[in-house]
Amino acid sequence: MIEGHGDDAYKYGKRIKADFSSNIYSHASLTDVEHHLSQKLHLIAHYPEPEPYRLSSLLAAQLHLNEEQIMVTAGATDAIYLIAQAFSGKTSAIEIPAFSEYHDACLANGHHILSLPSWTCSESRYLYRSHLEQLSEPSSAPFDLYWICNPNNPTGQVISHSLILDSIRQWPHLCFVIDQSYEDFTTKPLLSPTAAAEAGNVLQIHSLTKKYAIPGLRLGYVVGNAQLIAMLKAYQKPWNINTLAIEAGMYLLQHPAECHPQLTEYHRNTRRFQERLSQIEGCHVSPSDMHFFLFTFGGLSSAQLKQLLVERYGLLVRANLPQFDPQAVRVATQDHDENDLLVEALQQLIHHDA
Repeated sequence: MIEGHGDDAYKYGKRIKADFSSNIYSHASLTDVEHHLSQKLHLIAHYPEPEPYRLSSLLAAQLHLNEEQIMVTAGATDAIYLIAQAFSGKTSAIEIPAFSEYHDACLANGHHILSLPSWTCSESRYLYRSHLEQLSEPSSAPFDLYWICNPNNPTGQVISHSLILDSIRQWPHLCFVIDQSYEDFTTKPLLSPTAAAEAGNVLQIHSLTKKYAIPGLRLGYVVGNAQLIAMLKAYQKPWNINTLAIEAGMYLLQHPAECHPQLTEYHRNTRRFQERLSQIEGCHVSPSDMHFFLFTFGGLSSAQLKQLLVERYGLLVRANLPQFDPQAVRVATQDHDENDLLVEALQQLIHHDA
C-alpha cells in the first residue's frame, strides 16, 4: 500500500502543528548522527558496499550471532517483501489486524492468504490449531508462512513470549515470520534474536528505523538460521542499502543514542493521554501495551475525523486502517502539550457539532 500509512504530513504543507500519525517518536534528538553524516557526504560520489558487510558484521557481533544468521535490509518493509518473494506461491496465514504490507507483499507474490484473528484477542493457541495444521504437511519444503506482528501494529498489544515459543516448537514445519519492529517500545519479554536464529523455522524482522527514529534512511534487518537467510539473500538486489544509511547504522550502533523517552515515563504519559481521551463524550479508547493505541470518536469515520482535525486544528492522526474498524484512528503519544491539543480539539468538536 503505497498510500495510506502514517506520517503523511507532506500532503498538508505547514498546516500540521502536532503529528500523532507515526509510531516513531517525533522528538528524538538526532544532532550527533546528523553531524556525523555531514562529514560523510563525500561518500555519495561512490557506490555503497554491494552488501552492507561492515554493518552486518557489527550487528552480528552485538547480537551474538553468526554473520550467516543476519541480513540487513532497507527497513522492515524491504524485509517483508523479500520474505514474500523468497516464498512465492506458498500459503501465508496473517494475523489481523496487522501491518498492511504483509498482505500486500504476499498478494504481489502469488501467496494463498489466510486471514486469522490475532492471538492478542485470545491468549489461547488451541483456537488456531486447525488453521495451523491446514497450512502444510511436515514433509513440505520450503515452509508455508505464519505472519505475526509483535508488538502488534496497529493495536499496540503484545503476545506473550511463552505462547510464541510454544507454537514455534509445536509446528516446526511452519515458518513463523515475527515482526518485532516496535520491540524497543515495550518492557515485556519478546523472542530473542539468538532464539530466533536457533529455532530453524523463524524469520525475525527488526527495525533500526524505529529504534533510532531515522525513517528517512530506511534501515532494518532479519534474523534466522543460515539456510533461511541464504534464501532471502538470493533475492536481495546489490547496493540495496545506500551509503548514508550504512554510515548512520554504523555510527548509531557504536554510539548508542536515546531516541525515545524512558519507557516507564513514556507509558505513564500514554495512560494519562488515554484517560483524558476516555473522558470525552463519544470517545472510546482501546487497550494497548505500547505508546500507541486506537480510538473511535462519535459516529465519524476515521477519514472524516482525520480531515476535521487537520483542517480545523492542524493535528494529524492515522486513519484508514485496513482490515479494521472504519471508525478507528491510531495515535502515538507525544509530549504533554501536544497530547492536550488533541484532547481539547476533540472536546471542541463535540460542542461544535452538538
